[in-house]
Amino acid sequence: PPQALLLTSALATSTTQAAAWVPGPERVVGFGVLPPLKAEGMVEIAAGCNQQASLDASSSLCAAA
Repeated sequence: PPQALLLTSALATSTTQAAAWVPGPERVVGFGVLPPLKAEGMVEIAAGCNQQASLDASSSLCAAA
């Protein structure tokens, strides 16, 4: 759907670079799992340029999980 967030591994490519490849680049959010996820429960979220709304939405999703 056009409003869906698009998650990309921030370890593989920059969030801004990945956003340049898709329509609706403001929907792209980078993430990285900090091991051990099960023990620590930490996920890094990285917004690219001009993506504050997507960053806020993904942060809310992680907080709710």
